[in-house]
Amino acid sequence: MISPAMSAALDSWLAHQRALKGAAENTVTAYQTDLLGFLSFMTLYHGEAQGLGPISRITVSDMRAWMASERARGVAARSLARSLSAVKSFYRWLADREGFEPTAVLSTRSPKFQKKLPRPLAVDAARAMIDTVEVQAREPW
Repeated sequence: MISPAMSAALDSWLAHQRALKGAAENTVTAYQTDLLGFLSFMTLYHGEAQGLGPISRITVSDMRAWMASERARGVAARSLARSLSAVKSFYRWLADREGFEPTAVLSTRSPKFQKKLPRPLAVDAARAMIDTVEVQAREPW
């Protein structure tokens, strides 16, 4: 699936996230899952194990194909945005380390998702909020 060099790079990046970025263990696990899913897709898509060479030649079309595949599998836009963020972060780190150009990956736009409307306050909470305004007001209403 992935080359030993890529596996070592991934392990090193995850250690970097833990140690220097202070990422929580659940976050690191999510990053690992996201990146392994991405690398698995690229392995199937290109028909070759993903090592440092092949991964440095990823194109915008490859990124679009991966994102379309994820959406077809039912991955929500927010989850895909998180996965893309992990992939971009890894690529930025790997490109600095290995000296290749990561523009195709870094220029990939995050999927759009609907913003949720704010939830209304419960009646009691709304009354409590109004009551605190009276206390805070400099002049009476």
